[in-house]
Amino acid sequence: MNMDMKKRMLKEFGALEESLKWITKDLKKMEDSWTDFFNAGDPQDMYLRRTFGGLEDKLSDVRRKLQGIHAEIVAEGTLRHNKDGRYEIEGTDYYFTSGSSIEVLHSFYEDEPLEWIESTVEHDGADYYLTRLKGVSMNGLTARAKRYPLWDY
Repeated sequence: MNMDMKKRMLKEFGALEESLKWITKDLKKMEDSWTDFFNAGDPQDMYLRRTFGGLEDKLSDVRRKLQGIHAEIVAEGTLRHNKDGRYEIEGTDYYFTSGSSIEVLHSFYEDEPLEWIESTVEHDGADYYLTRLKGVSMNGLTARAKRYPLWDY
């Protein structure tokens, strides 16, 4: 296994996240006061404005993924229903509601190794479920929650 390449990629991803911080911040600033940067009467400028906005959305998603690599794990353990009907990590005060980010130890396919799978939690009117592992009961899964940095723009 080539650990040097993995270490290098982790280092590069850290640098990329820092660059994306400033790029996305500037793109957001441009969109928030777009008339300072783009001419509404110029179709090319309107194309650029829309393109920059789309890039800001996608680059922010990439940045969040990169942040997850080093985000602090704040709770890890077995999921159980708590007294309020929410899933919590057993032995902690950490619970999940609709929209919560979660990672669960599972495999995408039967013969694949276990991995931490990122998902969000939603409710279907009867119970909570994982958006990335539909049909898989949350009860009894090993899960973890991470503390992501606050957005800095």
